[in-house]
Amino acid sequence: RILDQTGTSSQLRNQLGTVYKAIQTNLDRPLGYVIPADFLYIDSADRLLQLGTLDRKTYEKTMLWLKGSEDDRLLARACGLIFLINKLASKNEEIGIRANVDTLADLMVEDLAQGSGVLRGRLSALLDKCEILMKIGEEYRVQTEESTAWNNEFQSQRSVLSNEIHRINSERDERIQKKLREKLQKL
Repeated sequence: RILDQTGTSSQLRNQLGTVYKAIQTNLDRPLGYVIPADFLYIDSADRLLQLGTLDRKTYEKTMLWLKGSEDDRLLARACGLIFLINKLASKNEEIGIRANVDTLADLMVEDLAQGSGVLRGRLSALLDKCEILMKIGEEYRVQTEESTAWNNEFQSQRSVLSNEIHRINSERDERIQKKLREKLQKL
């Protein structure tokens, strides 16, 4: 540490360790197979949880899904990648990477010969049903506990108001009358 005050040696050591682990996963694969980007999430999820960067709910769900069916594993991989993209994009917006289906499918490709077309079709259906994600336009985001609570309250209030149209009409009438009275008093 005394000789490397910037920490670049330890950062390089960590990066080389990650590269080594990633290469070990593809040793028996033929030419044309690549390491998908979600490997970074799977490899660093424990560390991200310990650092408080990753919330426990997201961690537990993704780790549980990794042990499940093929669709569950695909969902876990996509959620992990969405988490990483969201973190990256929040700190550096000009890089232009967004967590949409096309980007996710391209980053999750393992077999270059097969491409990402099959993944695109599967991801759309899985991500739209995922309980820990929310979709904003075409982009996916991992919901925090706060955003989940806010969204639940919003949906609750929306439901209440849609069932009480008379309350909205009454409130609108009262406000119009109040404004009208204020304007007339000035005359």
